[in-house]
Amino acid sequence: MLTTIRDKATGWIAWAIVILISIPFALWGINSYFEGASKVVVASVGDVEIEREAYQQALAQQQRTLVQMMGGEVDPEFFGGYLFKERVINQLIDDVLFNEYIDSRGYRISDRELNTQIRSIEAFHSDYGFSSDRYQQLLQRAGLSVEGFEVQQRREAVFDQVENGLIKSAFALDSSVRALLTLLHQKREAKFVLFNLEDYIDSSLVGDAEIEAEYVENAEKYFSPESVQVDYVILSVDDLAKDITIDEAEIELIYERDRERFVQPEARSIRHILIAVSQDATEDEIEEKRIVALDLLAKLADGVDFSEVAKDNSDDIGSARVGGDLGVMQLGTMPQAFETTALDLLVGEVSEPIRTEYGFHIVEVTELIPETYKSYSDVRDQLAEEVRVSQAEMRFVETAEELRNISYEQPDTLQPVLDRLGLTLMRSPWFSRGFGDGVATSQAFRDAAFSDDVILDGLNSEVIEIDVNTLAVMRKSDYQERTLRSLDDVKNQIRDKLGVQNAFQELEMTGMRFVKDLNNNDIQWSDWIAANAFAEESFSDSASGGADAVNSSINSIIYDALPSPDESSVFGSKWVNDKILIVYQLRAVDDGDPSSVSAEDREEAKQLLVRRNGAELVSDFKRNLRVNADVSIYEDEL
Repeated sequence: MLTTIRDKATGWIAWAIVILISIPFALWGINSYFEGASKVVVASVGDVEIEREAYQQALAQQQRTLVQMMGGEVDPEFFGGYLFKERVINQLIDDVLFNEYIDSRGYRISDRELNTQIRSIEAFHSDYGFSSDRYQQLLQRAGLSVEGFEVQQRREAVFDQVENGLIKSAFALDSSVRALLTLLHQKREAKFVLFNLEDYIDSSLVGDAEIEAEYVENAEKYFSPESVQVDYVILSVDDLAKDITIDEAEIELIYERDRERFVQPEARSIRHILIAVSQDATEDEIEEKRIVALDLLAKLADGVDFSEVAKDNSDDIGSARVGGDLGVMQLGTMPQAFETTALDLLVGEVSEPIRTEYGFHIVEVTELIPETYKSYSDVRDQLAEEVRVSQAEMRFVETAEELRNISYEQPDTLQPVLDRLGLTLMRSPWFSRGFGDGVATSQAFRDAAFSDDVILDGLNSEVIEIDVNTLAVMRKSDYQERTLRSLDDVKNQIRDKLGVQNAFQELEMTGMRFVKDLNNNDIQWSDWIAANAFAEESFSDSASGGADAVNSSINSIIYDALPSPDESSVFGSKWVNDKILIVYQLRAVDDGDPSSVSAEDREEAKQLLVRRNGAELVSDFKRNLRVNADVSIYEDEL
């Protein structure tokens, strides 16, 4: 069946509420610890230089984002590789070019649009929606002013404005939609056999001569990497917060002072019918639309169900599907005339047509949610934690400056740091430039550990930002140079490796030989299965993917196979993953019938193509910005 890829933002209100974003706190970290450092440029775009500090902050942000997306299941080696670094620096270059473009074209957003975007950010919401106090507190913690943050948000909104304009200009041809539906609804019938590599591995067959040859020819693979062990101290907001005792009277005072934070004002659930009016409509056209709205209002007055009228007539497609329902109205997210009218309505009361920039709206209040508040006992623990963290963050900033000064002024030891700041000295496990455990999973920590100051001069490192609330300083405890391991040390490792390689080659050749014999009709599929007592499995499904990685890969392989022009069986072999080989017989292909697809599925397929084409337009646009740009990347500095 058709894979559902829905666009969550639909209807007129979607263009008033900017897509939910994450606050890039990582980019606003404690910058004071880098003051006085010499400027190192990693790339330039015309006259604009991208400095290493901004690049490293972007690296850290991207690393945290990927780790969160993947649930922590990311190979740390990936973050130290050039491909990841190249991706980040290219994004920064694109941002510079995009900035220059929007400045040259004079793009702007209104104060109302900015307000809508900021109010939509979940990080600024309490249990009762957007919280002005929380907004200011979080910005203060991040070291930002409200004005500075709003400048950054305006810039992001303009970026979105340009990208959305490109995406909205995309379209999909009917022929392309039919072709996609044909493929999406295609069904295939196949038989297959799975071969497990483990069943073919026999390391005992690997001889000493073969092992020695591998060791000599590929000696580079058998070096122990340069590694280090460091003594270090950690300064973190979390650790400081643990030692802070909260005065109950202070918590009570904050509750009384900020009582409004814990009040949920009266709210209204609403639904509407929109009769859209274009921005360049003439007076006659506007009047025609107003008459349409009045006719619909008359239907409602005659008892026709509001939801049915909305489904059949509303130009807000997103809400029309659910009878015009817009949920609970958030003040500041809708046109002023709309909000003013909705606030005056009683439950079940229907408004006269309301004129806004989008057209004419007919509004009904479906539910009135009374004002509620949380008692002190309900929020006491929350307030205590906020106070504790707030005090810890202030102490963190003060202590961080002391940490920087002490470790810099007395670079030959960390003892003064321990004595004056009361921090705990810890010793790391051994780690390399590319990989480490514990605190050494941080790329910034590893980079500092292998700096010349630490390795060659035996000095304290600079203060390292592990994350926005955690700093570290280290010094070398022990160091091992990169060395070639002895043959005896790696002999079993090589034997196992060659055993796997030999089995892989043998199994791959066996699969290819089977496929050749089957395609040449030297043997029939059923005879081949019977002669070898293979465990045959059946495949008969639509192109919707499997329930796990193996089934999903099998699904892809079967659907990637090219059908035979004469509709005869097609045979093939391919690795499902690094341990399983499949040999398959594609027996039948039944194309989907676009004419039998529902209007909803057809529209989904069309929107899928439009979004894909829109994304390609954005990519092409960014590539074109680079064509005439003077861009330089200094790879040695990455």
